[in-house]
Amino acid sequence: MPLEKLTKREKTHQRILAAASRKFRADGFEGAGVDGLSKLAEVTSGAFYDHMGSKVEAFRKVISSGLGDVVASIKRIQAQAGG
Repeated sequence: MPLEKLTKREKTHQRILAAASRKFRADGFEGAGVDGLSKLAEVTSGAFYDHMGSKVEAFRKVISSGLGDVVASIKRIQAQAGG
């Protein structure tokens, strides 16, 4: 869905997910705390917990999103290659 059609809550969720992805890649799971993830996403810790539930759940969502991106890329490449 185009970013401009998302609700404020959906945009916030995506911003948190993107920030968590960057932080986990840079510092690993152990190096990322909720306060740092929240700060990077420019939200309160309460908003982080409201959207993600926990740091573990945020990590799961980041992994799931990343795998979804990989699958979509593979399908796109296969379609371009005629397979």
